[in-house]
Amino acid sequence: MRDPTESPASGKAFADKLQGVGSPDAARALDAPGTGQVPRPGLVTVDDLAAELRTGTLTPAAAIDKVVERVVARQVGPDAPTSVRDQVRMALRDAVENDPLLAEKLTRLR
Repeated sequence: MRDPTESPASGKAFADKLQGVGSPDAARALDAPGTGQVPRPGLVTVDDLAAELRTGTLTPAAAIDKVVERVVARQVGPDAPTSVRDQVRMALRDAVENDPLLAEKLTRLR
């Protein structure tokens, strides 16, 4: 009988292939701002806004406006018709104003 640890289809062989792949923390570090990595598609970064909020140079309302604009720019794109951009912007603002979970989070910012 053959030793299953020597089989290329065994769990040990699979585990050997994963050696050196890296940890999840290492993968997350690649996405961190300032690492020179390109952000993932659809990712809207807000680290700069958080820093401005902490220092008091940006109000929560202004931060929300900037986040909405970044999401519109990222998801719809600059070449989208103005009417489409306006509809997405209005839907996002409606969600911010009427979603109970978001409202709770925003209350903590103020």
